Amino acid sequence: MVADAAERLLPVLLVLGLAGGAVLGWRLMRRPRRDAVDETLRDLALAAAVAIILVATLLTPSVFGDDADVELVPFVDLVRGIIGRGSLRTAITELVLNVALFMPFGVALRWRLPSLGVLAVTGCALALSAGVELLQATMGGRWANSTDVITNTIGGALGAMIIGARLARAAQG
Repeated sequence: MVADAAERLLPVLLVLGLAGGAVLGWRLMRRPRRDAVDETLRDLALAAAVAIILVATLLTPSVFGDDADVELVPFVDLVRGIIGRGSLRTAITELVLNVALFMPFGVALRWRLPSLGVLAVTGCALALSAGVELLQATMGGRWANSTDVITNTIGGALGAMIIGARLARAAQG
């Protein structure tokens, strides 16, 4: 599964790199080097974070096969794992991975648009995650899950908080 994701992600990141190089060249003709490089890096970080999310959630074969479904009850897999009717290890791993998947998005969005607060970035993470889950619900072989929306949103918020603390320290000197 990781190999599939990496194989699908590599061409996307190469295209982003090429586009980033072209945008950087255009910006260098119009702005000071430091500003052009900084703005382009911020754009690329955000684009890469979104690309990773889309590849991991929509373009990589699902581990569920054709048995996928829509689960509206949050944390049901965790409860099943706790009561012994499912794998607690798998449930916890999925929770952690879903948080981790959206943390770079929160960091990149707040870095790209520092005027956005944690709440606004959290709302963007919620919207992106809900959109992904809606798409998964319409695709065959995908598992749309309310828990994913919650944990993805938490990841986006944590990323925004992490970079927000860093930006605040940098502004203080």
